[in-house]
Amino acid sequence: MLSKKTFIIGLGMIVSLSLAGVSLAADPIKVGTLEALTGPGAAFGTNMLQALQMAVDEINEKGGLLGRKVEIISIDDAAQPAQSVSAMTRLIYQDKVDIVIGGWGSATVLANFKVAEKAGVPYLECGASNPRVTRGNNNQWTFAVLQNDEKQCIVVSKLALEKGYKRFAILHDRNDFGRGGRDEFSKGLKQFGNLEPVVVESYQMGDKDFNAQLIKIREAKPDALGLFGTLVESSAIAIQMKKLGMNLPIFSMAGIANVNYIKLGGDAVEGTICATHFNRHLSLETEAWAKKYEEKFKHATVIADPNSAWMSYCATANCFPAAVKMAGSMDKTKVRDALRRVKWREYGQDIDNYFDKEHAIVKETIIVQVKEGDFKPLVKMFVK
Repeated sequence: MLSKKTFIIGLGMIVSLSLAGVSLAADPIKVGTLEALTGPGAAFGTNMLQALQMAVDEINEKGGLLGRKVEIISIDDAAQPAQSVSAMTRLIYQDKVDIVIGGWGSATVLANFKVAEKAGVPYLECGASNPRVTRGNNNQWTFAVLQNDEKQCIVVSKLALEKGYKRFAILHDRNDFGRGGRDEFSKGLKQFGNLEPVVVESYQMGDKDFNAQLIKIREAKPDALGLFGTLVESSAIAIQMKKLGMNLPIFSMAGIANVNYIKLGGDAVEGTICATHFNRHLSLETEAWAKKYEEKFKHATVIADPNSAWMSYCATANCFPAAVKMAGSMDKTKVRDALRRVKWREYGQDIDNYFDKEHAIVKETIIVQVKEGDFKPLVKMFVK
């Protein structure tokens, strides 16, 4: 039976979850999590929290970790960097969590990870793909579970070039995520095709009219579009492209690999090719997990999307327990050191995941294409 206590504070919502049936003799292991439960990233953040809850339920049903139950303390940071810093500060210094799992949006994680670094608390970030989260920061405590833009764009740009496209336009959000996609996709075009984009345009998250940018792109006569932003604006851009008679193939990253991209964009997004962190059609295991997750949260107000939920689940159900068992305690330094050595296998993957020397994940990249209203697997490629 799930017992739940909810506390409302000005910063956001803090939720403490526990399961009966696990020994109460020892203090619980506190897992802090922060993601957008309100605002533009609410769909992603809610899916991430759902998956974390699902993983913790499963851990506790099996007796917990080290003979202790696992408890979640969650704060809504609304995907706002300043609010996210405050949320991380509260989790670490007031709630005294043992580890943080979560974080959505490159801008928020680039702000909040510094709090975890200063405090010496392990942080498995599951929702930021900008390479600057780990690259060149001498991170000691932050581990990027989400594959970064560079590794996604290496595969996406190479695939686009192999399909024969030579004149690429880029349209990107001006936030850290969008700029990261722009930069890494451009590098891929240069590396594999010695090409430069013929035109680069940008927009602000929340914009609704993209005709000015699209007309400039049309005038440059590209044969493909690199689109880097989140799903609401990306789907709107695809719709407006269709209205303008622009039949450009769209190449993107995992930020749009969400069922809502298809629901919002309809037939305008058909044919989109993008990276993803999960796809239910990869194997019998991935399909079974997706159905289990959807069934568990079928009554939620936000659509339960397995693509958005998977990395939070995988980090909590696979990576985190493996590191704790290897460490043999919740000593933060021992858990951190174990995370540097741990390997784990995802459903539908052929190679073990691990973290490189900068704590960025090394794993297979999955590329999918929108076909008949669904994301269908195209290729898997391993990039170190």
